[in-house]
Amino acid sequence: MEWVVALLALGCLVFILHMVSDYYKRRQELEPKIQRLDEAKGKLQQEITSTRGVLEEQRGQLYPLREQVTNLEQESRHLQQQVPAKKPRTKPGGADPAPKKDPA
Repeated sequence: MEWVVALLALGCLVFILHMVSDYYKRRQELEPKIQRLDEAKGKLQQEITSTRGVLEEQRGQLYPLREQVTNLEQESRHLQQQVPAKKPRTKPGGADPAPKKDPA
């Protein structure tokens, strides 16, 4: 009965060694891919950082333009308030410009 336990222990040891060797084999295959992905990640982070800088710069340029638009809108409203209200036009002969409703 001891030989059965010894065979099971030996089988477990062989299985563990196979798993460890398989791990190192896969690790060697994946390390270059991981390094390339890390490099690509770094490049993308730099691109994101530069894009954010450009975005902040453009927002800085946009703020004065928004102020100018707001000022022009206020000026437009002010000028429209200064224009006298138009009087309704009358037809020649003194007729009422509003159409009359039929009482029926």
